[in-house]
Amino acid sequence: MAFSRAPKQDGLVDLAFGLPLAALWLLRCHELDCWTNGTTILSYIYLAFIIFGGAYKLLFRRGAIEDEVTLGGFYNRMYLRLGWLFVPAGLAACVVVYTAFVLLLESVDSDFTELPLDDLQHDSTATAWLLILMMYGVVTTYFSFRAFYHSPEESRHEVDD
Repeated sequence: MAFSRAPKQDGLVDLAFGLPLAALWLLRCHELDCWTNGTTILSYIYLAFIIFGGAYKLLFRRGAIEDEVTLGGFYNRMYLRLGWLFVPAGLAACVVVYTAFVLLLESVDSDFTELPLDDLQHDSTATAWLLILMMYGVVTTYFSFRAFYHSPEESRHEVDD
């Protein structure tokens, strides 16, 4: 289903997610002294895109934006069942999936013989941008479903795939 809504909520979500995460990322880079690391730069590009996109939507974008949600899917059922708990449950699932992904990468890298913790820390740091994207996806999905269920019926229409 597609629906129309005001862009301000998207801008607020992007800023509320991006600014604290950028501050935590700055602290992480200061602690690890990894300012010129390629994945750190990639992470800051993603965060800048989120923050500046949110500022644009909040301050400059006028008119309604078109958004789409998939009704009847896993995320929709999860949203209907959990309500506001969708976000903490989704973030917890992201951490579990991310940790399993990093452990799998590390196991493959060591030919399934051992799990060196030093390399595990390095791989977790190097692929942290993926965790940012997964968390951002959970938060934006929640607010898309929330906006859909609070939108007027006349703003909704079906989309052909």
